[in-house]
Order: sequence, then C-alpha cells, then structure tokens
Amino acid sequence: MKNILVLSSSLRKGSNSEILAQEFVKGAADAGNKVEFVSLRGKKIAFCTGCLGCQKKGRCVIKDDANEIAEKMKSADVIAFATPIYYYEMSGQLKTMLDRANSLYVSDYKFREIYLLATAADTDKKAMNIAKRGISGWIACFEGVKFKGGICGTGAEAAGDVKKMPLLLKRVYTMGKKFNNEDTQMKTFQKIATTAVAILAFGTLTACCPEKEQTTSNAQQAAAAPAVQPAEPAKDNNMNKLTLTAEWDKVFPKSEKVEHSKVTFKNHFGIELAADLYVPKDMSLKANGKFPAIAVSGPFGAIKEQSSGLYAQHMAERGFLTIAFDPSFTGESGGEPRYMNSPDINTEDFMASVDFLSTRDDVNPERIGIIGICGWGGMAINAAAIDTRVKATVASTMYDMSRVAANGYFDQANNAKARNEMRKALMAQRTKEYKTKEYDLSEVNTLPADDAPFFLKDYYDYYKTPRGYHKRSLNSNTGWIKSAGTSLLNTKLLAYANEIESAVLVIHGEKAHSRYFSEGAFEKMTGKKVKVPAKLDPAKNWNMTVGNKELMILPGAVHTDLYDDVNGRIPYDKMEEFFKANLK
Repeated sequence: MKNILVLSSSLRKGSNSEILAQEFVKGAADAGNKVEFVSLRGKKIAFCTGCLGCQKKGRCVIKDDANEIAEKMKSADVIAFATPIYYYEMSGQLKTMLDRANSLYVSDYKFREIYLLATAADTDKKAMNIAKRGISGWIACFEGVKFKGGICGTGAEAAGDVKKMPLLLKRVYTMGKKFNNEDTQMKTFQKIATTAVAILAFGTLTACCPEKEQTTSNAQQAAAAPAVQPAEPAKDNNMNKLTLTAEWDKVFPKSEKVEHSKVTFKNHFGIELAADLYVPKDMSLKANGKFPAIAVSGPFGAIKEQSSGLYAQHMAERGFLTIAFDPSFTGESGGEPRYMNSPDINTEDFMASVDFLSTRDDVNPERIGIIGICGWGGMAINAAAIDTRVKATVASTMYDMSRVAANGYFDQANNAKARNEMRKALMAQRTKEYKTKEYDLSEVNTLPADDAPFFLKDYYDYYKTPRGYHKRSLNSNTGWIKSAGTSLLNTKLLAYANEIESAVLVIHGEKAHSRYFSEGAFEKMTGKKVKVPAKLDPAKNWNMTVGNKELMILPGAVHTDLYDDVNGRIPYDKMEEFFKANLK
C-alpha cells in the first residue's frame, strides 16, 4: 500500500482537471492505497518571497495554507498534480504552490514518484508539454524522485467536457489503479517470466498452456473490445488476388499532406503482401526527381492500420515516400495458415518491401531505410544485417522475439530444462493440430487481473480500446496460432548484428519493461556496454553513440508510448534528422 497525495490546482469547482484528479483517486483507492485529495480552491497561498528562511527553519516563514500542504507532500510516497493548461503552462496556483514547497528541498521527503494530469481546450496532443517541463524542472531538484507519467485531456473547454471522454477517464483511472501491492505484482511478474510453455506475441503472452490457466473468458474479452466483428482475413490461396479495404479505416486521422493508396508485392516465398503507400504531395521534396523511401512494419501482431501506418504517414509528411505493410499471414496480406509467424519469412517481408521500393521510378534506390516497431524492431535489425540495400534502420521500442521466446522475460527461463519443456508443449500442440486439421488460437490482451504487471494493462489499453483497436489486428482479437513460436525458439535474430555496416538508431522508453532488448541489441552491434544512468534528466533524452549506431532513451516513457501520438513521445524530429543524414 502506498500513501498517495492528489493535488488539484484548478479554482473552478467541478473543473475538467479536477474530474481527472478524482478518477485518479478512485483508481488508487480501489487498488487498496491510502489516498488523500487536496484542492487549492479556497486556500490562501502567497507568493514565495525568496527569503530562503525555509532552508534554515525547515518550513516557510509565511503563515498560510501552503505549509500544511507542503507537509502532506513531504509524507506522501506518490504525488499526482492536476492542472488546467493556461497559455500552454501549468496554472499559476500550482506554480506558486511548488515555489512555496521549497522547504522540502532540505527535508527528509518520502515522495519518489510524480504524475501530472492536465486538461486543455486546445486539441493539440502536445498541449501539456511545457507544463510537463515545468514539473520536470521541479522534480530535478529532488534526488531520487522521478516523473512517472502524464495524461492530458485535450479539447476540454467547457466545464465537464471530459465526462464525454470515457477512454480518457479510463486511462486516468487505470494509471491510479496501477499502485497494487508490490509483492503480489512481483510474484505475478516472475510467474510470467518463468512460464515454461509461454512465448511472446507482441509484448503480452501467447500461451501454449491448458485452458484452465487462462483467467479471462472470450465473453469477457468480447465485452471489453469495441462492438465490431472481426473481418475475414485476406487470403491469397497461393497468390489469388487479395481483398483490400477501400475506405480509410486506420486508428489515426488521415493527413492532407500526403497521397495515400494501397499496393501489393510478393516476397521470395511467393506470399503477396498488402501495404499502404504514402507519397508526399510536395513534389519539391524530391531530389533529382526521386524520393528517399522508408518501409515500416510492426508491432508484432499488429497491422498497418495501427502503429506502422502512423509512423509511415508522419515520415511521408517530412519528405519520404513510405510504405506500411502487413507481414505474411496477417492483416490484408496473404499466406496460409493465418496468424502464423516465422523469423525467416518475416525478415524476408522487409527485404521484399525493399525490392518494391527500389524498383519504383519515383524512389532513389540508394536512399532506402526501414523502421521496425516492437517485435519488428528485431526483424528490422536482422534485415539490415543481410540486406545491404538498407542504408539506415530505426528500431523503436523493440523486442528481440527470439530472445524472449527462448529465455522468457528478463532471461529468467534461460536454461535447457525450461526450453525443453517449451519444446515438448509446442510439439504436442503441433501433433494435435495435425490430427484435428485445425489450428488453436491463443488469447491475447485479455482484461488483466488487478495484480497483473503494468505493461499488460498498458497493452490492453492500446489494443482492446478505441485507442488502438482494429478488427483485423490479431493483437486486438484472437491472437497467434499456439504453435506459431516454434521457429523463434531455435533462432537468434541478432546473430550477425555486429556485422551491420549501415546506420542504426535504436529508440526506447526509460520505463519500458522491454528496454533491455534495445540495450542488448545496441551492445551486440557495437561491442560496447550500455550503462543508462539511474536518474535521467526528465527534460532531456539520453543518447549513446558508437560510430553510426545510436541508442536513444526517452525519460519516463513506457513501451506503448511509442505506439501512437497519445502522449507525444515518438521522436519524429530525431528520426527525420537520422534518415536525412544517412539516406544521402
């Protein structure tokens, strides 16, 4: 149990930011924590005079309500600040209270985690970025304290507007509820990490385990997801024409700066792949009549209508001709059986995308890069190790799928006994499938239990809610074939990563459970040990560069922050700079 203080700075009763604060309180209280809500409304808090008397006396010399609030802050384990956004900054009331809490600097403060809840009339997702920097500056003065997360409700102008935003309220409630009993969470985490018959699908588990071990029913899962029936997957039946959706059905809005169309191409295994093509409308961005080009895919088990399409569209807005493709056996691409994966075929999918791009009249074949997201980050690095046509690679919030399949989370099942148990379970599954002529599908992203690790809740929040749900995405629906991980178990995707001569940028969130995959990949490519500081500057990305290889760690970011633009953490500017420097 944690002692949590939620401090609301809005002076308007029933304000949008106060509603978010109350949702955070509900979540934290439902998780069994001690929670106190404090509003600055009606409080007398004078400006700090800068006398520094508090540094000697341990409390402010001004006698008003600020001292009592500062004491509450001092004894809290966690503090969540709630503020309306005024002129793209925190409210004056909150800034004044932070100034008056200067006495805490010399005290034995308990707080170690800080959260920010904000609401803004502006619809820009970056509306709270300046306020976040202000909070981060305050945090930087306190050793051992970290910014743990923020949520901004945009487009909330009239009082109570956020009540019409159920997904926003759920995200805030979930953030508050994540403070479960730490011992229970760790036990659950260790159980997941050492489950002998589990492999990773995209970041959550695809389990080849008895049905009794699955804690969430199909009915519960269906009730949690939007009321849409999954479409029949596209089939090629060894190269019959694919069925491609004509309408815009992405989980992100369409840009007016690019031309969009559907394209198809075959890989060397004869599987026809479906892709979205994004071409900049500004023809002046061409060099000698040709664009630099980028192919994008991932996360593992997602489709081009989700994260990969978002990345592709953003990069097209910045002058690159891009494609986001569905991997073999998934989405609108061909391949049988459906919902299968293969490290060999999926690496070939990236190479086939380079085949397609390099032969277009409007693409410079010497200026082609690739982006792999989540499990496709490892595939992208593997492709870069063999395809010398790839001049630059970005791996974002990556997984090394072969490592986690063979070793479990954090390598806790990295032993022959555990792997042999996995092999036995997989082979039993294959025998069953051959006998019955049917493939069993895994359940993924089921509604997590209260004591589940945060990252499982994070995946659910993306794939199973309107934020990222899509009817063709296996991560949003039925999941992989249970025997799909067979090849990953005996494959090492990064075996030749140290021989990559082209440029590679690896991007990851500081707080992502998966960060060790990016660090391991960077170490493999460079031969240099990665040592990320225990305390990062919350307002500055951490970078390590060795030759043309770069590791970039985003302070405070979690794994799915790099799936979409909800928290504004995907570093598009950095990726643009990287590709322009290396695709020349």
